[in-house]
Amino acid sequence: MSDLRTVKLTNRAFEALRRQKAWTLLDESGRVFHNPNTNRPWAKEQNIREPYWNPTLKLLGIQHRRPYNTRATYATIGLMAGARPAYMAAQLGHGLDVFYRDYAAWINDPG
Repeated sequence: MSDLRTVKLTNRAFEALRRQKAWTLLDESGRVFHNPNTNRPWAKEQNIREPYWNPTLKLLGIQHRRPYNTRATYATIGLMAGARPAYMAAQLGHGLDVFYRDYAAWINDPG
């Protein structure tokens, strides 16, 4: 993996990753979550979506969305909570130009 960055996690997210470590560690693929049937990294994102993601959303009564959309949710919640744009951009691995283009509407106006 060439694009490493440090990401701040909530205690709950960190604990989930710590528990997962006992099952997979980081293998040569650099992926943490593996297919429980093969104990190998998922071959395609769709292989996670169909049996796990979509049924979980339905069970919770959440409108269908792509897993990728969680990035935008994270960014907008951070901005609405007062996080600085440069901090959120770094968390997502964006440059400020991309971040401002995509999330400018969610940045609080101090005036």
